[in-house]
Amino acid sequence: MKRLICILMCLAGILGLFACESAEPAPIKHRVTLVCNDQTVEREFTEVLEEADLALPLEGLLGWAENPETKYRTISFPYRLEKDTTLYAVFEDEFDSYLPVMRISTKNVPINSKETYVDARITLSNVPEEHELSTVKAGIRLRGNSTMGYAKKPYRLKFDEKQSLLGEPAHKSWVLLADYLDASLMKNYSALYFAGQLNGMEFTPCAHHVELYLNGKYQGVYLLCDQVQEQKNTRVPIEIKDLGQTQVPFLIEKNYRAERESETEYDWFSLGDYQYTIKYPENLTQQQYDYIVDTYTRAETAVIEHDWEYLLEHVDLNSLYDFYIVNELFFNRDAMWTSCFMYQSLTGKLKFGPVWDFDWSLNTPWINSPTVSTDTSTFAEPYFTDFKDEEQGWCWLMALLEDDTRRSEFSERWKLARTALEDTLEEIRAYRKALEPAAERNLQLWYQAYEEGGKAGYESRYGSIFADQYEFLTEFLTLRSGYFDERFA
Repeated sequence: MKRLICILMCLAGILGLFACESAEPAPIKHRVTLVCNDQTVEREFTEVLEEADLALPLEGLLGWAENPETKYRTISFPYRLEKDTTLYAVFEDEFDSYLPVMRISTKNVPINSKETYVDARITLSNVPEEHELSTVKAGIRLRGNSTMGYAKKPYRLKFDEKQSLLGEPAHKSWVLLADYLDASLMKNYSALYFAGQLNGMEFTPCAHHVELYLNGKYQGVYLLCDQVQEQKNTRVPIEIKDLGQTQVPFLIEKNYRAERESETEYDWFSLGDYQYTIKYPENLTQQQYDYIVDTYTRAETAVIEHDWEYLLEHVDLNSLYDFYIVNELFFNRDAMWTSCFMYQSLTGKLKFGPVWDFDWSLNTPWINSPTVSTDTSTFAEPYFTDFKDEEQGWCWLMALLEDDTRRSEFSERWKLARTALEDTLEEIRAYRKALEPAAERNLQLWYQAYEEGGKAGYESRYGSIFADQYEFLTEFLTLRSGYFDERFA
């Protein structure tokens, strides 16, 4: 029945386009073959094909593709015809997915701002019934820094009302990470999964892969995560009320962009060569700002001076150990100079976490394009422990590891983390079957330059870019854990 309807609608819709042809000389036309479920219709179109020309009322029609092998790469409009062309109808039910499917509609309003939300409706399917969403009101905007400039955009979601997603605690704000640089789609997922197995950090963002459609157009695989924000019981666990006093709870980020991203002089501070963003609270008084800066400065001074009595009383060292283990194990190039969070409640110690942003981890090269590197040569290199290093230097880690007692404490934390890593590697291997079909579609959509030998000199080791990167991930972590064993155990 779908085939019959498809042919009838194609004929009716296309013939209607030419009912009003004028007597003027016809413009240049190209023959377009429309393929719908093994049935074909051939007609002629002018040089530019508009979306309305093919907007046929067919149930589940996603769009039209140039290649039946890469149907998820649907064409964009206006579509310029330079030669005779064949287009293939793409339907939602043609592709099975093991992942949740998120559909976001903005009624084709573009999303081009990091500050302004666009009204949206969000649907979540291919999940257990209790997790389904149907056209829930929300806003969507761009997010990120360097990642915002890539072809595959990351997004911030903000629901009108608190919303649970995939069984996670209800919040208004959520994040969709694009993972554009990572062909395995597993670096952020694996790091957050591993961090969640450790007990030194109170909060680690959740991580769920979803296949995303935006205004009916397939966008590939995204990682749905918690927004890093204050929330007493379910996110960064600090108080969000009673902020009238001088001593306030706070969340800060070590962030080299702090000054240029600030809106007021109370949004950031510097200490030595490093800058810190005050993420929470906002609208600080001078006294509250001084309290936050003095509290952190006093703790860092204690590290430099090896004032262990002060540190044991005022800093949660286990959170620092676990924070370091995750970032060092994953060789995270971004850590310690951005996305490095610390917080303190009204009555608690200064704590580290949550970990965040592993786009540049596992030896990802410093290029702003998808990586196919499988270089494991850095597995035995320390990355953050030399506080004299001008680029990455940070006194906390090296100073702590120079002290025998602290080093012994750290070794005990690594022994616990080693067990968590084995669980993480088992999860990575088991998860591949669920992720691989969607990951291959994601590659077809975004890794055009590397397909079929398009990347000069690239030769696959395991049959595809995804498989190569997936195997590299497990190989690198296995080698790196052996290095940790030799260095700390």
